[in-house]
Amino acid sequence: LQLSEFVSAPATLYDGNKSVGTLTSSVKAPDDTLFAIGIIKTDTSQSGTTITVGDKRVSATVLEYAGKQPTFIQE
Repeated sequence: LQLSEFVSAPATLYDGNKSVGTLTSSVKAPDDTLFAIGIIKTDTSQSGTTITVGDKRVSATVLEYAGKQPTFIQE
């Protein structure tokens, strides 16, 4: 994820008002870009999708999909 402002983990990921995952880590890159990783439902994880994060509903853009959702997680 690329964040519009820094959000500390853990934080809930939202698509509208629906919880779709959890932000698990965030970092500020040397060029001041804010990145985060987390667990997100696959139907929301397309590159370019905009979601919101945390209680302040900070804007975030899905950049890459890094893996497959484990089978034990129900959508």
